[in-house]
Amino acid sequence: MITNVRIVWFAQLTESFNVSLPWTQIKVIRIRESKYGVAIVLETSDFAGSYVLGFRIENVEQVFEEVSSLFSTFKQKPIYGV
Repeated sequence: MITNVRIVWFAQLTESFNVSLPWTQIKVIRIRESKYGVAIVLETSDFAGSYVLGFRIENVEQVFEEVSSLFSTFKQKPIYGV
Protein backbone atom coordinates (compact mmCIF):
# COMPACT_ATOMS: atom_id res chain seq x y z
CA MET A 1 0.00 0.00 0.00
CA ILE A 2 1.26 3.44 -0.90
CA THR A 3 -0.01 6.64 0.73
CA ASN A 4 1.04 10.28 0.70
CA VAL A 5 3.04 9.79 3.93
CA ARG A 6 4.36 6.21 3.86
CA ILE A 7 4.80 2.87 2.13
CA VAL A 8 3.37 -0.21 3.83
CA TRP A 9 4.41 -3.71 2.79
CA PHE A 10 2.96 -6.93 4.12
CA ALA A 11 3.64 -10.49 2.98
CA GLN A 12 0.59 -12.66 2.42
CA LEU A 13 2.55 -15.86 3.02
CA THR A 14 4.30 -14.70 6.19
CA GLU A 15 2.11 -12.62 8.50
CA SER A 16 5.06 -11.66 10.69
CA PHE A 17 6.86 -9.83 7.84
CA ASN A 18 5.55 -6.25 7.64
CA VAL A 19 7.23 -2.94 6.86
CA SER A 20 5.84 0.56 7.36
CA LEU A 21 8.25 3.16 6.03
CA PRO A 22 7.56 6.91 6.11
CA TRP A 23 8.76 8.99 3.14
CA THR A 24 10.95 11.00 5.55
CA GLN A 25 13.12 7.92 6.20
CA ILE A 26 13.65 6.95 2.54
CA LYS A 27 16.95 7.91 0.96
CA VAL A 28 16.87 6.17 -2.47
CA ILE A 29 14.36 4.18 -4.53
CA ARG A 30 15.52 2.05 -7.45
CA ILE A 31 14.98 -1.18 -9.38
CA ARG A 32 17.59 -3.90 -9.01
CA GLU A 33 18.08 -7.52 -9.99
CA SER A 34 18.04 -9.91 -7.02
CA LYS A 35 18.37 -13.64 -6.63
CA TYR A 36 14.54 -13.78 -6.66
CA GLY A 37 14.14 -11.65 -9.80
CA VAL A 38 13.69 -7.93 -10.42
CA ALA A 39 12.83 -6.02 -7.24
CA ILE A 40 12.13 -2.50 -6.01
CA VAL A 41 14.84 -1.48 -3.56
CA LEU A 42 14.32 1.14 -0.86
CA GLU A 43 17.33 2.46 1.04
CA THR A 44 16.62 4.19 4.32
CA SER A 45 18.48 7.18 5.72
CA ASP A 46 21.26 6.91 8.29
CA PHE A 47 18.79 8.19 10.89
CA ALA A 48 16.47 5.25 10.08
CA GLY A 49 19.22 2.62 10.35
CA SER A 50 20.62 2.56 6.78
CA TYR A 51 18.57 -0.47 5.77
CA VAL A 52 18.39 -1.77 2.20
CA LEU A 53 14.96 -3.34 1.65
CA GLY A 54 14.10 -5.23 -1.52
CA PHE A 55 10.55 -6.09 -2.55
CA ARG A 56 9.78 -8.43 -5.44
CA ILE A 57 6.46 -7.69 -7.09
CA GLU A 58 4.75 -8.59 -10.35
CA ASN A 59 4.42 -5.15 -12.03
CA VAL A 60 7.74 -3.63 -10.98
CA GLU A 61 7.94 -0.85 -13.59
CA GLN A 62 4.43 0.49 -12.92
CA VAL A 63 4.85 0.47 -9.13
CA PHE A 64 8.34 1.99 -9.41
CA GLU A 65 6.99 4.90 -11.47
CA GLU A 66 4.20 5.56 -8.96
CA VAL A 67 6.48 5.30 -5.92
CA SER A 68 9.17 7.49 -7.54
CA SER A 69 6.57 10.12 -8.44
CA LEU A 70 5.16 10.23 -4.91
CA PHE A 71 8.66 10.32 -3.41
CA SER A 72 9.77 13.23 -5.60
CA THR A 73 6.54 15.09 -4.78
CA PHE A 74 7.15 14.50 -1.08
CA LYS A 75 10.75 15.78 -1.34
CA GLN A 76 9.53 19.01 -2.99
CA LYS A 77 6.86 19.67 -0.38
CA PRO A 78 7.17 17.36 2.65
CA ILE A 79 4.28 16.59 4.98
CA TYR A 80 5.54 16.59 8.57
CA GLY A 81 2.18 16.44 10.35
CA VAL A 82 -0.21 18.92 11.84
